[in-house]
Amino acid sequence: MAEPSARVQIEEGVAFASAGGRELRCDAFRPAGQSGPQPGILLVHGGGWHMGAPAMMRGYGILMARHGYPCVASEYRLSGEAKWPAQFDDVLAAIRWMQDEAGELGIDPARLVLWGLSAGSHMSLLAAARLSGEASPIAATVNHYPITSLEPALGTAWEHAQRLPEDPATADWAAMSPLSHVGAGFPPTLLLHGSADAMVVLDQSLRLYEALTGAGVPTDLAVFADQPHGFDLQRAFALQSIEVVRFFLSRYAPLTAEGDAA
Repeated sequence: MAEPSARVQIEEGVAFASAGGRELRCDAFRPAGQSGPQPGILLVHGGGWHMGAPAMMRGYGILMARHGYPCVASEYRLSGEAKWPAQFDDVLAAIRWMQDEAGELGIDPARLVLWGLSAGSHMSLLAAARLSGEASPIAATVNHYPITSLEPALGTAWEHAQRLPEDPATADWAAMSPLSHVGAGFPPTLLLHGSADAMVVLDQSLRLYEALTGAGVPTDLAVFADQPHGFDLQRAFALQSIEVVRFFLSRYAPLTAEGDAA
């Protein structure tokens, strides 16, 4: 296999929508010399819905663009700025923008991949459920240590989730949980989790894996032994994650022949 090109076209701070009286921005990563539309990846950062920025996904954007996948890392309003469902609305807005700008971005608008970390995975999975169906533009989802249920018994993700709605006491936690929206039309899904994760416990991924496979949805689960939340901040684990993701996408969101850099 040839080594992927080191050259990636990066455009930072691109406005993709307006919400709450301000512009929302993203960073775009495009393979240099790309030909033909390819599946596009939306990268959604984590941070418990109350912190984080698109720059957290920069490494994945560059690495996946080197391998031929155009990527967009988008921001969303954090819970200190706006209450739920503002965060989810902003993720949906980024998806619409990628479809609208597909020609400029070099992506196939009918084959998008949603890739999130932690709270970003929570919203990516909800978006996949919202858009699932025969004509869904979502080809696959990739999820590092995803928050799949907002039940209080499933770890400290519950504590962070209390900041999301205006009134936590009346919030519809089931409707906000991806686990509640599993169905046969859900796109193929990859779950990556550390077995020693105390922030978002492994059971979050295990429950979703069981529900998706029970519904007949192609689902891969990669468990990294003795690893905590955010294990992919370690370079070796990030690079291994990339290989797991690439193999998964080669089956469910493959590059077209002319754009495959590997």
